[in-house]
Amino acid sequence: MKKIKLSVGTSFEIENLDLFNELNKKYNETCVYEVYGSMQSDPLGSVRERYRLPKLSFDELATYVIKAKEYGIELNYTMNSLLIDQVYLEENHKEIDTFLGNLKDIGVVNLTIASPLLFYYIKQSFPDFKLQISTVTNVLSIQQARYWNAIGASRIILSEWVTRKFKLLKNIRLAVDCELELLANEYCVSFCSDRSCHYIIQSMTNRENKAIEYKHLDKFRYVTKYPYSICFPYMCRDGIHNLNSNWIRPEDLKYYSSIGYDIFKIVGRTYPKQTVKLIVEAYMKQRYDGNFYDLGPFYSSKENKEKNKSIFSGLYIDNRNLDGFIKYIIDKDIHCDEQCGIDCFYCKEFFEQIMEKQLLSEKSNIE
Repeated sequence: MKKIKLSVGTSFEIENLDLFNELNKKYNETCVYEVYGSMQSDPLGSVRERYRLPKLSFDELATYVIKAKEYGIELNYTMNSLLIDQVYLEENHKEIDTFLGNLKDIGVVNLTIASPLLFYYIKQSFPDFKLQISTVTNVLSIQQARYWNAIGASRIILSEWVTRKFKLLKNIRLAVDCELELLANEYCVSFCSDRSCHYIIQSMTNRENKAIEYKHLDKFRYVTKYPYSICFPYMCRDGIHNLNSNWIRPEDLKYYSSIGYDIFKIVGRTYPKQTVKLIVEAYMKQRYDGNFYDLGPFYSSKENKEKNKSIFSGLYIDNRNLDGFIKYIIDKDIHCDEQCGIDCFYCKEFFEQIMEKQLLSEKSNIE
């Protein structure tokens, strides 16, 4: 069985590279082999607001890349904006070419993109780059995977919506010869109706490069805080939604590795350092004894992030109580998008069992 490889989000802190290097020495079956991220001074953009990205010069980025390579870790530069059209490429080609040339010169090899136009542009202009297809592209079928594989993608980061479709995962692995990667710890709403709109808005705010000061819209909370004003309360309202989400626990990596998936994306490039350490080590250890919600926190504000106060703070599921959860889905070949709430109530029943078990445990501790 191949070594499990983690691709971890970064804001380009050298101390996190030091941490990953120490963890790579500590664990033999897993490793951080790649970090991914973007900086503000980028003409191509990503699906993260530019003002939330680190301010970094190319000299500072070069220093980071050199240090990463010393540790055997590569940088995957993320430019997965959806707002790339022919007009933008034509009008900004000089700045784009300079930027891509600078990335190449400092030793960046891997780029993650979402736009087919940008894919073809880079393929022709800078053929030495390895181009990887972002999960934003929402690849969730054999046909889509074959398309990207055929035109030269070096890796496809599959949609998070396929992580529980094990027959499909097996067949995609058989259908293509490029690398495949799965998103591990994103606790988003399963089959979220706001997903596409969310990524388009993020791409727009990245290009505009400013935080909005609301006046007229200030009273419309669901608008100004979109989409988090909708999905955060939805996820916290009922723990069943969290079981429905498409996460992969550290303990469950083995099920995916056994069918040919050995690269996993760990989100958290804006997380506090202690949170990054907890999550990355849990996945390298392939076990976490603690609160399940620790592995994929969401921060509703900069202040809450600094206090390490996630939207899930106050919620608790003992991660040990989720042992066996995914295996049942595999063994019974459950299709969540086809069966949920119609002829399958597995998540609801499992969640109720967990709550009852934890309640009994709390009572016994009090007594």
